[in-house]
Amino acid sequence: MDQRPHSAPPSCYALDVAGRLPDIAGQWSWVRGCDRGDHQIPVPPLHAAVCSRNLLAVRRTLLHASSTTRLNETDIKGQTALNVAAAAGFHAAVEALLAAGADGEVATRGKGITPLFSASLFGHAPCARLLLHSGVDVHALTTDEYRATALWAAARGGHAAVVEALVDYGADPDMGSETELGDGSSKNPELGTTPLWVAVAGGHINAIDTLLTAGADPNRAGLNNGTTPLFLAAKRGDAETCRKLLAAGADPNWG
Repeated sequence: MDQRPHSAPPSCYALDVAGRLPDIAGQWSWVRGCDRGDHQIPVPPLHAAVCSRNLLAVRRTLLHASSTTRLNETDIKGQTALNVAAAAGFHAAVEALLAAGADGEVATRGKGITPLFSASLFGHAPCARLLLHSGVDVHALTTDEYRATALWAAARGGHAAVVEALVDYGADPDMGSETELGDGSSKNPELGTTPLWVAVAGGHINAIDTLLTAGADPNRAGLNNGTTPLFLAAKRGDAETCRKLLAAGADPNWG
């Protein structure tokens, strides 16, 4: 576990220049409540149990967390124990928390990140399927400038298994970053893009295949950049993706 007390959260909101997710030594590093080196930050009991990655500890803590308030208690970053478990891919803990009645819709403060978004962002397909089976909203949006779906996060990271799970549970393949920014006020090219667009941007061929099979529109241009997935693939010199997009009906004269 990364024990640095002030490590930055590894999310799509802290990108490197190439637009890739940063290289993270341990994906626990964004959960400040798990940073044992910072003893000034109080950690709710369930969060501590989840951070220990000890299922027995989680189950024992759940015995004393019968009330919904305790089950859905948030840490200093507004994360529930379920969100922490989903972000870490702690499948057994996610299962135990949902069985105990934890609310899968509680999002973090500020960015509005749900457990499903966390699982999708980090590519944890089994956790995503558990949450989807529990009935969480597959189209929930973050509350930051991206207003992004879990499918967008999964496609952006190239997590084809998560993309498939989300599509299986009814995710609209064209719902991605649903921001209304389009006036050039932000230079972020990813704002207002579809899951297919970000999958093409990352060269994630398996995610691209899954999205096209699900009926993603290959002609949907980015709201803030005006470029289509085909234009982006051509610019990157990605001949294989260009062929797949053209076969799916992409217009070679647009974008």
